[in-house]
Amino acid sequence: MFKILSVLFLHYLLASGQAYDVPKAKIDVNCSKGFQVSIPHADGITLFAFHAKLNEEMDGLEGGTWSRDIVKPKNGSWTFTDRITKLKLGDTLYYWTYVIYQGLGYREDDGVYVVNRCINSNTTVPGRCEAPFTKVNGSSVTCRNELLFEENFDDQVLDSNKWKLEERRANQPDYEFCLYKNDESEVLRLHDGMATIKPKKTDSILGANSIRKNFDVGPNCTGELGSVECHYEYGRSPDILEPYISAQFSTKKKFTFQYGRVEIRAKLPNAKWVFPQIWLEPTSFRYGHKDYQSGQIRLADNRFNGHKHRLQAGVILNAKEPWRSLKMCKIEGNQSIDDFHLYVLMWTPNYMAFSKDGDEYCRIEIQDDDQAFQNLRVNNGKRLPNRELLTMGTKWAPFDQEFYITLGYGIGGNNDFNDNTWYEGRPWTESDPRAKNVFWNYMRDRDEWLNNGFPFYTIGRFRNDNCVASNNQQGTCMVRGECTDNGGILAGSCSTITNQAVCCIYVRTCGATTLYNNTYFYNAGYPGTYSGGGKCTIVVQPCDSNICQLRIDFLSLSLAPPNGDGFCLTDSLQIMGGSSRVPSICGENSGQHVYVDFNGETPITIAIASSVSYTFNRQWHFQIAQLSCASATLAPSGCLQYYTQDTGTVQSFNYMSAGNSLPNAIGVPGTRQIANHRYGICIRMAANMCSITWSQVDSDNYSFTLTNDVGAVDPALLATAAVQSQDCNTDFIVIPNPQQNGENLPSDRFCGLGLVATTTATKPFVLYVNNDDNEDLDISNRGFYLAYAQNACPIV
Repeated sequence: MFKILSVLFLHYLLASGQAYDVPKAKIDVNCSKGFQVSIPHADGITLFAFHAKLNEEMDGLEGGTWSRDIVKPKNGSWTFTDRITKLKLGDTLYYWTYVIYQGLGYREDDGVYVVNRCINSNTTVPGRCEAPFTKVNGSSVTCRNELLFEENFDDQVLDSNKWKLEERRANQPDYEFCLYKNDESEVLRLHDGMATIKPKKTDSILGANSIRKNFDVGPNCTGELGSVECHYEYGRSPDILEPYISAQFSTKKKFTFQYGRVEIRAKLPNAKWVFPQIWLEPTSFRYGHKDYQSGQIRLADNRFNGHKHRLQAGVILNAKEPWRSLKMCKIEGNQSIDDFHLYVLMWTPNYMAFSKDGDEYCRIEIQDDDQAFQNLRVNNGKRLPNRELLTMGTKWAPFDQEFYITLGYGIGGNNDFNDNTWYEGRPWTESDPRAKNVFWNYMRDRDEWLNNGFPFYTIGRFRNDNCVASNNQQGTCMVRGECTDNGGILAGSCSTITNQAVCCIYVRTCGATTLYNNTYFYNAGYPGTYSGGGKCTIVVQPCDSNICQLRIDFLSLSLAPPNGDGFCLTDSLQIMGGSSRVPSICGENSGQHVYVDFNGETPITIAIASSVSYTFNRQWHFQIAQLSCASATLAPSGCLQYYTQDTGTVQSFNYMSAGNSLPNAIGVPGTRQIANHRYGICIRMAANMCSITWSQVDSDNYSFTLTNDVGAVDPALLATAAVQSQDCNTDFIVIPNPQQNGENLPSDRFCGLGLVATTTATKPFVLYVNNDDNEDLDISNRGFYLAYAQNACPIV
């Protein structure tokens, strides 16, 4: 890592006798997520760096999981902020910090911080949080809005610390027509941040005619040992073995909870006689063991009859009707389930609310004892069979205890298809002792039902990673419906597994608002030009709370030039709302870019103003990328531009080798440079590189013409030391602690009409730009077009 090398070099400086004690880092952990590391500001500090790992000691001066340079203090402190990591009590941060003080580097080594308290994001009082009602695994939760459980299916197998896979036959009360097995990768696959369940015929896995042979689940049976859940003996039962193999997994004995918000994104199955299992199930059977007497919560349940869908959610009080459907809400019709949707349960001590994509369609409340489940009556006063046990609980019994999560795929069975709403009659009856055999004989040759093997059911999400679209633009990988619903353009697939994952392109023009990563913003009529007039704006909202920066790439930007004094009076690009300042930009700037820090959740506005009175063919086409706070490409604070290659070139805004055709205030050829530009250009320091050299681009003699009269100098002298100025008070660049030909220079400012190759070892690598508002003596200037090259560290 480059930091190791630079620190070793600076340690040599420390050994020469320069004394400074790095302040002890102050670490504050947020109860919900995130943490901050800070030291107080003092005159002479120009950089603070933080390097750390979680629950793992640092290997010497390695970069670590967190490796960030802070180049600008805020509110009297140098602060590193992580907004996404959830630290738990007992976690340990191993870290080292690094400070540049008065030009020299110093470290605080071997830092250790054990998390023993947290602060709420809405208060500064340590250790105090608004206590919720939620309980997890028998204990109360510390803070409201904590993330208690998360599964993104990032690995190839289920995390055994979170999930338990079922290995059993289906049994009471619903007797589904499927076996649940945990070793069939073709049935349950984890891929692309998703879990897909695609049942198979039992014969295709266990062998031909296996449904009419003895079967033993084996020693890993998760059902009741010695029962029919673990063993099948052909001939003793009039029915066959379950004709399909499916999957079911749960957090039983891993993660249980009472009260909270549950979110799951899923694509539900789209076939008759099957159903998704997105359930909460009780951790104990205090209100009865059979027939769901201790309750079941169904977050999203759907049925399809070949013509219409029914989406339903709610609670089940008993396996049999009328109790089974009494507290289930239903939506009938042709609503879309052919894509991923977000299903949410909000479970509080006062209500349960169920929603799909933000639209609540079911709410269960108990406002008084008369509405308690134990006091419900149906059919002329009939009460729940286990009412006596329910009276031992609260009015919410049996839902006054902790539940665990169950996910799976069910087929057929006794109780889930017992109504008369299907256009085609159910091929089996509940009372038939050979129901599975009847179902198998009916379905086994129906290819349209098998739907290329079986209609699948997918739980999870797509990682919203960057992708390359079919038109070679940068897009965001997301669900097909989410892209189109939000006005995106489908531009090819971003997954070889499923066509539901698409590379989504968001294209916007004047007057738009966007909160999507990789949005493209262009002029009306693009790729044609625009004649000017009025203001064209786009408002960019952070797509989530973990977004810290925008990177705006000017794929094309051609506006009217500045006037001869360098002011953008005819056309201008203004970027407003961020916490970092972006100067006004005009002229020719295709290929340039800027970084803008978000100011919390305040949106950033990009505005292009133009005047119809100036004839000019304007054009702009921007790529707007949102960068997370943990992104490796995040620009250091204070950098308007950030380059990550070992070598490259940088230009001042509106640089061209041709001069400005407009005169300045005193009637002489004006400057191309834009007035009042003050910003930093940062270069990411590469591994094993200890210094950087700046020089003019060889092919362009005008590539450093910042001040003075270009026309008064022999063109052959441009780009040489002969026209490098020493008195730089108006327009100049700053190269800290510069050297030329191995000699230290007395000044770090450079101006005039030429620049000799200049090297600096000061970290971070930053070129500072300063243009004032007085261009009277700067005639025909172009600005700068410089090459940079990082230099390898000397071998010690």
